[in-house]
Amino acid sequence: IDLENKGVDVRLFKNGILACEVHALTKFTRIRSSKQDNSFFILPNGQPLTRRTFVENLRHVLMQLGIQASSYSGHTLRVGATTSATTPSVLDHLIQARER
Repeated sequence: IDLENKGVDVRLFKNGILACEVHALTKFTRIRSSKQDNSFFILPNGQPLTRRTFVENLRHVLMQLGIQASSYSGHTLRVGATTSATTPSVLDHLIQARER
């Protein structure tokens, strides 16, 4: 989590399958190459998607679905991703690398 808004390193691993994250990111950056902003996620108005905006929108959608939105935050999603990755087929060092 980039609490100081300095940017973070994200490690991606080429896996050769149809849903390869490296392949998807390569295609995405080609589409976005004309954009001036270095932010990965942007809003329709061109502004970068901030953590605050993401959480506010997430909570709004959850409320629309009748789900208690106050129980969800950016941290909730990070914990959920780690929990999902803790299966016998995912090695511990790979989980740790993804969380950094």
